[in-house]
Amino acid sequence: MQKGTFRGRRRDTIGFVVNVQNFSSLAMQRMRAARSWAGGNENIRHNQYIMELAYGAQVTPAIRVSPNLQCILNPDQSGAPFRTRHIGHAVVFGFKFTADLPTLVASML
Repeated sequence: MQKGTFRGRRRDTIGFVVNVQNFSSLAMQRMRAARSWAGGNENIRHNQYIMELAYGAQVTPAIRVSPNLQCILNPDQSGAPFRTRHIGHAVVFGFKFTADLPTLVASML
């Protein structure tokens, strides 16, 4: 994570992360059995890759907004084990709003 990336924005942050998740042999057996039972083939991807780019803008000392972008390759199918086909790659946009209430209240007094 990089802090103070842009001039005049010393409290902002920017970060990039890559995460690789490998599924256990037990999880793979269960997903293969469920897919096979539902009529699909047993060819299930054994890992997923997640890449995320996030920016945190400190709007005031008490308010922070953080948009992010995620790209997910081979999304995890354990939440939908009876799907007969792979879930396609995904692009996800996110947004987080954070308020530090003690700081916000102190600034209003």
